[in-house]
Amino acid sequence: MDDACLIFRTAWVYTLRTSAGSLRQSGFVNKVLDWARQQETLRVVSDQVANPTWARMLAEITAQVLARGKEYIHERVGLYHLAGGGFASRFEWARLILELDPNRHEQMVKELLPAPTSDFPTPARRPLFSALNCDKFAATFGLRLSAWEAALRMAMDVLK
Repeated sequence: MDDACLIFRTAWVYTLRTSAGSLRQSGFVNKVLDWARQQETLRVVSDQVANPTWARMLAEITAQVLARGKEYIHERVGLYHLAGGGFASRFEWARLILELDPNRHEQMVKELLPAPTSDFPTPARRPLFSALNCDKFAATFGLRLSAWEAALRMAMDVLK
């Protein structure tokens, strides 16, 4: 039995399109875009911070690692953080989503306001700071995901 495995821990994964090309209905990016088309004022949590991670980049970098082969992987077995470069609050992420929206003319939103997590009670308690340090992954594999802002720009270009 081969016990070689890699475990990649990630954060705030998003995507914009299904394999059939239609827009996904759930996920933070799509929710912000929907809200912006329905409301003049958006309140977004500003005290939760993590690494926005584009699913496409996560899949591509995982494929690059796997393509190196079984022996390569076996020598590097372990748990690694693998998430978008840098970190942001949900508020900062939402602000950039709105700026990069290729269909800004459809937005009704006039005001984006920061809000504390306590204003949005949920059954699940979320840590305020959950950004992942991906230095171990980068040092081991010589690869790193792009900065979250650059990845979001590329993802939003897909909508054009």
